[in-house]
Amino acid sequence: MHGKLSSVMSALVVLVICVAFSPAAKAAQEINPLFVQAQQYAAQVASSSASDDVKAGFAQRFATLQGRQQQLWQLAGEVDAGQCIGGCLDNYNNEIMSWQSSLQQFSADAAALAPQGDAQASLQNNTSGALDFYIDGQYQCHTLMNLFCTAQTKSGPHVLTATSGSTVVKTEDVILTAGESRTWTVP
Repeated sequence: MHGKLSSVMSALVVLVICVAFSPAAKAAQEINPLFVQAQQYAAQVASSSASDDVKAGFAQRFATLQGRQQQLWQLAGEVDAGQCIGGCLDNYNNEIMSWQSSLQQFSADAAALAPQGDAQASLQNNTSGALDFYIDGQYQCHTLMNLFCTAQTKSGPHVLTATSGSTVVKTEDVILTAGESRTWTVP
C-alpha cells in the first residue's frame, strides 16, 4: 500500500509542477476562487493527520479536478477562437458548471476532515487612512492607520475584505484552521 501511495503522490507532484508552470493554468487558478479554495483544502489534507489512504484519495480527486481544469481551458481557447459550433457552447457551459460543482463538493469533503472550532483574524492597517474590516461580508471592526483590529470567527473558508468608505481596498480568500490567529496586512 505504501508503494501505491508513493506512486500517487509522485504523480500528483509531477502534475502540480506541470500545471503550476502553465500560463493558462496559472491564470485559471488565480481567477477561479473555487479552484483556489479546493487547492488550499488539498494542501491542508495532504499535511493533516488523516490516514495515507484518505490522503491518497483526496490527492487523486484533486489531480482529476486539475486535469478537468486543463481540458476546460483548452476548450475555452476553442470557444474564443470561434471553433466551437453547434451544441459545443452549451456543452462547454455545462462542463464548467459541473466542474465548479465538483470543486465545491471536494472542498466540503475536505473541510469535514478538519477539526472545527474558533479562529481569529486581525486586519493590520498599513495605509494612510482608516479601514473597515469584513469577514464574509459581515462588518467586524474599524481600524485607524498603522493600527489593527481583531475579529473572532469559526474555522473554515472565509473572504476577508478591507474597505475605505464604499471602496474595496483589498480582498482575500482564506481558510482559517481551528485555533488559528491570522494577521492580514493591508499595505
